Amino acid sequence: MRYYETLYILNPNFEQEKNDNIVKEVGEQINKSSQVINHRLWGKKRLAYPIEKHKYGTYMLLQFETEEMKGLDDFDSFMKLNKSVLRFQTVRVSEKPEVFVEEIVDKPDAKEEETPMVDESTKESSSITTEKQPDEEKSSDNETDKDKSKEESDEESIVEETS
Repeated sequence: MRYYETLYILNPNFEQEKNDNIVKEVGEQINKSSQVINHRLWGKKRLAYPIEKHKYGTYMLLQFETEEMKGLDDFDSFMKLNKSVLRFQTVRVSEKPEVFVEEIVDKPDAKEEETPMVDESTKESSSITTEKQPDEEKSSDNETDKDKSKEESDEESIVEETS
């Protein structure tokens, strides 16, 4: 068996339903002569250069195995003629790709989202920090006032000496 990987880019403006239909068509076409290992969405990404006035594209990854070169040629022709596919590239892979299993992450309950967990030690230290900041501002204001009064007294002494 020979293993191949095709990366193709779809129009980014298509809705999810349209993308699903295109993926289904591509999958049906490759299943005529090959066995699909993985067919998954990579996501919407920025293109290196504009293609047909699009700055972004929806990337799809297709990994499959086949022995027939004719089926690969037919698939290549299908991809070239498919107007929904902006670009594609098929390469031979030396080893069989691992089957991709999508991880399902449990979403937290709405209650948990409303009340975030806060560590009490960080809460105390942040309150201490906020308490210190006004004092620092007052002390800096006092230092500024002292500097101003000193400058004024120096100016007065200079005026007195010249008179």
